[in-house]
Order: sequence, then C-alpha cells, then structure tokens
Amino acid sequence: MPALALTTHASETEPSLDDALSRYDTNLRQFRALSAQLRNRNRDAVFDALAGAGISFVIVSFDRDDDEGRIEDLAIIAADRAAHLPEEPITLPIALWSLTEPVSLDLSFPHAIERLALDYIEQSYGSLCFESNNLDRIIFNVAARSIAFAPCREVGPMPLPEAPANRQPSRE
Repeated sequence: MPALALTTHASETEPSLDDALSRYDTNLRQFRALSAQLRNRNRDAVFDALAGAGISFVIVSFDRDDDEGRIEDLAIIAADRAAHLPEEPITLPIALWSLTEPVSLDLSFPHAIERLALDYIEQSYGSLCFESNNLDRIIFNVAARSIAFAPCREVGPMPLPEAPANRQPSRE
C-alpha cells in the first residue's frame, strides 16, 4: 500500500496567517473606533425619542440562566405607570465589521435598546463575554440620560411569614 504524502502548497492568493491576523487587528481597531464615534450620537437619539414619548425608565432584564445573557424582558415606565415603547422605528448609524463608514439602519425600539445595553456591557466589561449570573438588569434613566447596572435580585426560597405578635400559642 503506498504511503499517503501530505504536502502544503501556499497559494499566492491565500494570505499568510500573519496577514490574516494583521487584517483582523486592523478591522477590529476600525470597528471599535467607529463604534466609539457613534456611541454618544446613538445614545442621544434613543434618549431623545424616549423622552419625547414620555418614558421615564426602561428596565432591561436578562435571562440569568442563558449562557449568552439574552434579554428576557423590557419594562417601560412613564412617570408612575407602565408604558409602551414607540411603534415607529428609529434610524441609527451602525458600525459594521470591515466597513469604514456607518450604515444607517431602521431599528425597532427594543432592538435599539438592546444594542445600547450590550454596548454598555461591552464598555463596562471590555467585551460581551461576561458572567451573566452577576448581571440581572440594566436601567435606562431617561431624565438623567444614564445607563446603569441594577443590583442583582437574590433568587431563593420565599421567607416564611411571621406569626402576628398579639397571637398567643395554643396550649394543647
């Protein structure tokens, strides 16, 4: 039986690993720089639209059991009552990988809020790779124009109710 010979031929059209890594690093730097340029502009646009709709707070809740930290729920609060996000889409300039100029996209408000929340996580943790068990909610305070992590809710057994103080134990 003839031996199988493996040969490698570096094609002139195939980039070397160093070239590919260099292109990746360049794309990553360009993407991060463009994202940083757009961050405040997009944040201002979303906060302006939320304020115009009379919304005070948006609470983004994450699925703590999901490995990817997916958004589980959005609570929308206007003054002291539940509210709804605007129905019409919002147009935002978005940085896309390997493009040097932003692309304008019409996003639904839940999608725009998700992008801002994930961007906030990336800015806080340095990446989107985070321990989702430590992250529970992000609160958008529209009046303060701020985004902040909310303390994690402790998940555990329900406490037992205490007996009323004026009740005498039975003497059976």
